[in-house]
Amino acid sequence: MPQVFDGTSSKVSRYIEDCRRYTERKMKEETEEDKIYWIVSYVQGDRTDKWKERIVDEMFEDKWKNRKVEDILKEIEREFGKGLESLEEKEDEGKGMEGFWNAVKEKEEKKKEEEKPIVVVAMPKKTNGKKRR
Repeated sequence: MPQVFDGTSSKVSRYIEDCRRYTERKMKEETEEDKIYWIVSYVQGDRTDKWKERIVDEMFEDKWKNRKVEDILKEIEREFGKGLESLEEKEDEGKGMEGFWNAVKEKEEKKKEEEKPIVVVAMPKKTNGKKRR
């Protein structure tokens, strides 16, 4: 069984593969339409609400009636796989390798700043205006 898919792009490939395996093994007797409804039922969360609402509306309008499981899986990948961070996508976005490495450097610098230790300096106590040794 797949885990509930919340629209996180890093989880989309796993979700699609889990759905593919489950429908092939456990839902052999079900119609393609039922399999599609089942797959969409596991898409839940704030990030997915608008997409799911649109797909469900299309289903009720019979726009998904003659479609296959692979069609909905491709739709999910198209919609939620956008945010995947890969070198190829960075280059395709026109940022090139320079932009990619600048982003990596920024992350490393931010991490170093967060790891800086806090230094506490203890000052000697004063007693009646005189320093104590």
